Amino acid sequence: MKSTVPVHPSLTLVADTAKLSLSKKMDKKREPNNDTPIDVQSNTLFMDADAAASSIDVGALPHYAASTLQQPHVLSDATTASGATTASVATAGISPLVWIGGALLVGGVALAAGGGGGGGSTTTPSSVDTTPPVFSSLTTASVAENTSITTTVYKATADNDVGVTYSLGGTDAALFTMNSTTGAVTFKTSPNYEAPSDNGVNNTYDFTVTATDTVGNQTSQAVALSVTNVLAETISLGATYGNLIAMTSVDGKLYYAWDLNGDGKISADQNVNGQFDSTGAVVNASGSGYQYDLVSHDVLDTIFGGNTTNTAHTVTLNGVQVALPTTGTGNTSETSDYFLSDNNSVYTDMAKIWDTNNSGAQTSGYPSEWTAANPYWTATPTTAGHAVISLDNGLIANISDGAYAYVALQVL
Repeated sequence: MKSTVPVHPSLTLVADTAKLSLSKKMDKKREPNNDTPIDVQSNTLFMDADAAASSIDVGALPHYAASTLQQPHVLSDATTASGATTASVATAGISPLVWIGGALLVGGVALAAGGGGGGGSTTTPSSVDTTPPVFSSLTTASVAENTSITTTVYKATADNDVGVTYSLGGTDAALFTMNSTTGAVTFKTSPNYEAPSDNGVNNTYDFTVTATDTVGNQTSQAVALSVTNVLAETISLGATYGNLIAMTSVDGKLYYAWDLNGDGKISADQNVNGQFDSTGAVVNASGSGYQYDLVSHDVLDTIFGGNTTNTAHTVTLNGVQVALPTTGTGNTSETSDYFLSDNNSVYTDMAKIWDTNNSGAQTSGYPSEWTAANPYWTATPTTAGHAVISLDNGLIANISDGAYAYVALQVL
């Protein structure tokens, strides 16, 4: 019959009472040939070969802080001295002392065991687990900004979660909550890409997950969680520059039509919305610094800080970094007017936007909510000024910078 006897504030002895007795003092008379069971100076436990007749002075066990009692302790190899089997107790701490199948264990590690008679032998039960958990979950993860605090953004898994509990640590651990049973990690506050709260302020959140099995074996793994930007269908560029609307994705790039006057649509005639009539006369100049969505490239040069080229065409407006697209033909400048070919695999930027949305050569190709009533400016220079592309037929035209056209912007 097994019994559990509390013997120390941080120590429990599980003993086969038929074989092992406990006393607060060593019974020297009963076992005259025994060495002192506990040598406090060397932290060494002595047991003779006849475990059934041994008594252990529990009061002599060293005292250790409870905070150190986290792991099984690796002990030195057992040695024989004066006919007794010994093993040193690591001074880093002491785990529960257990008597199993003829072996005395500390945290699952055999100290010593007795056979019968005078020789003594050391045995380690085959069921002792000294293998730490192995993680199967990844070291990286990604989640979109504004994710709910109830959404699992990372899930630690190790050894199929059998008898494993989880804990969280590391640089940004305070920003998360972890379920110790399931390993699920959630944000305490919904992340904001534009206002990151991670230690590096770079939208990469670093933390460490630790898996602990039932006998205290542990494994830790560093995790880097990236928060990605989520772009809305409409992006405000502030009172001066209106809005970006009608997002479209082409080749993994995000393009918007530039609603310069902020009325919610792309149109040349804003009479309906009180901006200006069909003759160009301003009726009401409210809404932004621009009265309509058509603009000259001279104005764009001012906004972008100089003449744009295929390599100089980005600017930040109201905190949003944007680029004026190139023609996307591969030419660093355009010297004449010509039509784009249909289904050309090398196109990028404006050429690819047209090619993706058209129904054939020299046909309309523009995203929903955009308009083909006028051409769109590009950043690519020409002999006359800059190139435009007509989305109603795929025409690349060489025009002067004083002409008026619509604008599309890539959000970076």
